[in-house]
Amino acid sequence: MKHVPTTLKTTSVFLAIVLSQSALIGRVDGASVSADAFVGEGNQMFSRGLGFDFSTTPLEVVEADGSSSHDLSEAGGSGVLDFDATAMATASYNTLRASASGTITNTYFDENYNFEANTGVPTAYFSQGNARFSQTLQYGGTANNYISTYILRLTGSISGNGRAAVSIRLTHASQPAQSWFFREVGTFDLMIFSQAYVHGAFPQEFQLSINTLYSFDMFSFQDGSNASGGADFGSTLEVVGIDLRDEMGNLQPQGTITSDSGQEFAIVAVPEPSSVALLVFAITGVGIASYRRKKRSSLQRFA
Repeated sequence: MKHVPTTLKTTSVFLAIVLSQSALIGRVDGASVSADAFVGEGNQMFSRGLGFDFSTTPLEVVEADGSSSHDLSEAGGSGVLDFDATAMATASYNTLRASASGTITNTYFDENYNFEANTGVPTAYFSQGNARFSQTLQYGGTANNYISTYILRLTGSISGNGRAAVSIRLTHASQPAQSWFFREVGTFDLMIFSQAYVHGAFPQEFQLSINTLYSFDMFSFQDGSNASGGADFGSTLEVVGIDLRDEMGNLQPQGTITSDSGQEFAIVAVPEPSSVALLVFAITGVGIASYRRKKRSSLQRFA
């Protein structure tokens, strides 16, 4: 874990997840993964880092812990505001994991807080975990053109009385990015299907990211409140498979999908709505077996 108390990082409640994906939006040739975790405080547009960690090694877990205390008497309040947060992330070429959580006691909104001068009591507190991969896929089979639909599974939870969100972004070749955004409190076990993309047999760039954010905004709390919670998607965002068809719409079960990362992707048909639950049940067993084979000790902190 690396602490960087003077780092300036652009962020906001609604934009932090989008901005953190800026490296993913552009085309990246070749296989790569990255994971980062950040904890900070500031206002609704900027924050100073209290903890940061980053990795480009597959399956390496990164973790950032940060905390701060502020005497409220100097800003017209009473007592001490305490903030503590943790963020985690790890990435492979098929599975992404990220989580962000925090607690805050004795909230207070200091309308005179000045970020640039670093005076007063910060009005926003953040934790953020992000993971992404990029790789090139090569399609093989009898078709001249293919129709690709990515099948993803998202599991995790959002809890607490702060502000939490998880964002997923997928890009295929030069096509516009597709995004999914969730902020509802609850437990998630979702199948996500990308829009079908028609392309030739030449190599295709495939990029995927998950970004989790948890934040406390002082203007939304009554002074003296306590709050806690998190966006815990340390379970998984997993590529279940790719629905690969020819230009006539016929599934290509005998086709091949190879990648420069060495990751293998199954060719799986997008299920009918009535079959989605069965697919989730079927891949759960496969996912558990695969999970136990991959760096068990490194991922225990996400359990």
